[in-house]
Parts: sequence; C-alpha cells; structure tokens
Amino acid sequence: MATVFQSFKRDDQIEVTALPLVGVLDTLYVLTNVTPNTLWRWDGVAYREISSVNYEKVVRVTTAGYTVLANDSVIRLLPGFTGTVALPTAASSFDVTTNIGRKITIINHSGGIRATSITYRTGSARTTTVLPNNAEITIMSDGTDWFIKSN
Repeated sequence: MATVFQSFKRDDQIEVTALPLVGVLDTLYVLTNVTPNTLWRWDGVAYREISSVNYEKVVRVTTAGYTVLANDSVIRLLPGFTGTVALPTAASSFDVTTNIGRKITIINHSGGIRATSITYRTGSARTTTVLPNNAEITIMSDGTDWFIKSN
C-alpha cells in the first residue's frame, strides 16, 4: 500500500478518509496513525481531532411508523409511535457498503408491544418480529439474518 503525502496550510481543515495518510503540515507537523473518517483542525498550536463518524445517530420516533435509514444506529420509540419499524434486509446495501456487521439498537418506550418489518433471530435462534414494551434490543446483520446481539 502506497503512502499518500499531502501538504496542508495551518488554517486548513483536514478530513482523513483512509489510511495511510501522512501529511506534512507547514513542513513541521506530521499526521500518522490517525483514525479513518476523522476531521482535524488547526487550533493555533497543533492539529486536533474535532469530529469522527464513529458517533451513533439517535432517532426519536413519535409517528405511526419508521423506516430505518442508512446511517441510523439507535431508534428510540416514544409515545405516539404505533406502527412498525421497517428494517432493511440483512444483505441490502446503502451506497456501496452492505449491512454485514451493522448494528441497530431499538429502544421501545412507546407504551405498547411493537414489531419490526423483518424477522430477527433471538438468543434461542427462534425468529420473531416482536419489540417488547419498555425494552431494548441490539440486532446485528451477518449478511443473511438479523440476530440479537444483546438485549
């Protein structure tokens, strides 16, 4: 794998999308071993990491139903939610990536038992669509099935 060299001015904002990235900053500073998908900004002394896409997106739902989007991580069902959580298929793709390894946490505070649009496997390997009231499940995709990682 080739090393990528880039020059930056001190006031540049740097987005690291892949490794390796070695940047010579004003010929004095070098970024190495940084986390992919991070954003760095000059603070007057050095470049500091200011954000990362590793944060989980939390969605609060109070409508009749909800379709899980590509970057949703945590779905919190609140009073007013009365429908179904529409999951993507375990092997579907958003852009060029698949759902293999994707985790989705669903927290049901809606006041009733709800359901998912697609079955997921429980800890006993049975399939269900049930989202118990006042409960939390984390499901994960293996590319074929959604299964409970924790609850």
